Amino acid sequence: MGAALSLHRIDDLPEIAALSRQTFGDEALTPKELRRLYTRAHALVLALRRGPALLGYTVLELNRRQRRIYVVETCTQPHARGGGLAAHLRACVVELAHQLGYRTIASHTRLSNQPAQRLNLRAGMTLIGQIDDYYEDGEAALYFKRSLSGS
Repeated sequence: MGAALSLHRIDDLPEIAALSRQTFGDEALTPKELRRLYTRAHALVLALRRGPALLGYTVLELNRRQRRIYVVETCTQPHARGGGLAAHLRACVVELAHQLGYRTIASHTRLSNQPAQRLNLRAGMTLIGQIDDYYEDGEAALYFKRSLSGS
């Protein structure tokens, strides 16, 4: 793979926000939203880089009380898609959850976002159900969850 995993610092958020905007358009995480996640929601951003170039990232919200990691967003650069980077990031999330003693990993995806659905299923998550009218535009969300044994 040739990519190195790192934790992003709050100063790196504009770069993450730019890739989010490129990929998700109006639904992207803004620098302000990312800063709020960092400061109020106990968020982490795991990033994959090749040298200084950002290849992909995943934004995680850590719920200490519920011992749950919520995957807010996972994204890879367009030229790097299909190379297993998102799957590698998700495997890193599972490893992190185990190391921190978290019991579950959860995520919502748009009903129309089939690549994210496949990623969640390949990462060992189970489709729990559908939530109608979840997103601002009225689209439904699918809720995925993975329980971690031994945590």
